[in-house]
Amino acid sequence: MTYIKFLERFGILFSLYTFWSIIFYYFADRTQKIWSDLGILEAFVYLVALTIGGYLQFFVCLLIFFCLFYLRKIKKIKLDNTVLFLLGTFVNLIISLSLVLFIVSKLVMKLNIESITLGVFVPFIHSLISFYIINAFMKKTIK
Repeated sequence: MTYIKFLERFGILFSLYTFWSIIFYYFADRTQKIWSDLGILEAFVYLVALTIGGYLQFFVCLLIFFCLFYLRKIKKIKLDNTVLFLLGTFVNLIISLSLVLFIVSKLVMKLNIESITLGVFVPFIHSLISFYIINAFMKKTIK
């Protein structure tokens, strides 16, 4: 049963990466030298590397979800898993978008697909993975 859940979650992640790599491929700025010969598979690998490289942001996301699950465990908040996931993702996206938009404004950069990927896609993937990890952890410790 747990292998089926793992494969289902892995399929969701793979689908999200594939969908966003196609979007990234079509909207990447081809005038920049780094994106001039970008392919869809290279975009996919770049997104995976970007997600793994943002491990500090992942730990912040783990902390957010741990706090939300802990508050639910001590009965300070009464939310089901869907609302809890949406709340944690929303908090993570607000933190990430504020940092990315601050950096874009200070460096006088234009908002492009690379900064949108850093501000939206990567935090969403981190939220998804963190939610699954903390949910499994809390289920094992609540018993």
